[in-house]
Formats: sequence, C-alpha cells, structure tokens
Amino acid sequence: MKRSILLIGASGNVGKPLLRADRSNLYCLGTSRSKKNSENMAILDPADSNQLINTIEKYRIEVVVLLSAVSNVSECVTNPHSMHVNISYPLQVSNICRQMNIKFVFMSTEYL
Repeated sequence: MKRSILLIGASGNVGKPLLRADRSNLYCLGTSRSKKNSENMAILDPADSNQLINTIEKYRIEVVVLLSAVSNVSECVTNPHSMHVNISYPLQVSNICRQMNIKFVFMSTEYL
C-alpha cells in the first residue's frame, strides 16, 4: 500500500522537483494557494485549518511536509503577513498534525 504524503507549497522551488520525483511507492498530493497544475495538485488556503483537516481526511494523508514560506527578505521585513506565513502557519499545521497523529516535516530556506 502506498503512503500518502501532503506537500504544502508544492509549487515552490523545493516542492516542484519533489512532486515530479519518482513516487512509485508514494501517493503525493501537492498544494498551492492558487495554482492547480496537475491532477496531483490541490488548492489549499494556508490560513484555513478546516480545509487542511478535510484534505488530510479526504486523501488519508499520513505525512504532511510543509514547504511554503515567504523567502523574499525585503518582503519579510516590510510585510507583516510574512510573519504569519513563516511563523504562525507552521505552528498551526504542526498542532493539527499532532492532534490528528499525522507525521509532520517542516522544511525551510536559509532566510527563515
């Protein structure tokens, strides 16, 4: 049986190659805030906890990999929303995964 992995932020620099990698023993669902490039992509609003929970349940996700972030340094300094994306959202996702007994992997850039 294939393991089910949710890649949050799969349209970014790290997520794209991971989504394209050989997944013969994995079911990999990628998410993006606004882009659905393939059948293995879903739109997921990072701020919507219920949407995340529903996605985990619908696809029977076993591992959540969080790749989404604001990596533009200038934007991180000037845009308060980047703090939510880079700090609050990873905490929210990790709490949901802990409550649902789902493995959680957080990957970041050197900017965070």
